[in-house]
Amino acid sequence: MNHHRTGTLRHSTLSDWQMVENYRKGVSIGADQDLAPVGIAGTCSGPGLLKQQTEKRGPMLIYNELKKDQDQVKEMMTRIEEMSSRASTSKVRLFEEMKAALTAHLRAEEKVFYDALKREKGAHNSALEGWEEHHVADVLMREIARLSPNDEKWTAKFTVLKETVEHHVQEEEGEIWAQAQAIFDEARAQDLGEAFVAEKEKLLAKAG
Repeated sequence: MNHHRTGTLRHSTLSDWQMVENYRKGVSIGADQDLAPVGIAGTCSGPGLLKQQTEKRGPMLIYNELKKDQDQVKEMMTRIEEMSSRASTSKVRLFEEMKAALTAHLRAEEKVFYDALKREKGAHNSALEGWEEHHVADVLMREIARLSPNDEKWTAKFTVLKETVEHHVQEEEGEIWAQAQAIFDEARAQDLGEAFVAEKEKLLAKAG
């Protein structure tokens, strides 16, 4: 994953914003750094977003569950991006909803999917890089949440967040999933999917 990147970025020596800037410039993140997960952010969760649907469904393969969430988040980001600057209250509300949902998704994915991948030699580094890309999104969401949507930096940071998430999803649904499918059989993928949904729902309920 990200084989085109060069250089090493050590978390202990760079600020969060430097991490974001280096990520955008394509600097690779070293796999030897400390990866302390960021806590739950945001307290709003919109009806239906990323929550388990109640209708009858097929096996909860981890890939299906991740893709459903990621598609929903991308759709919300597009809606936020298209909102008028005059709709600042609605924009903040939708952003907070997206932030809470995406945060729960990231933490559940790290605890269930990335932790399982990290234990496998062939996917260890990809899992660590995925963790760090999640951290970049966390940094941006925290910074955006502190700004008014009328601040010119709000739009700039949100654009970077959207691009970061889209880039991460593209790589994850390609290379990382290919690695996972070569490692986990269907029964294991279903177990991971069920564990992911349960963890995500727990986090969403805790967030409010």
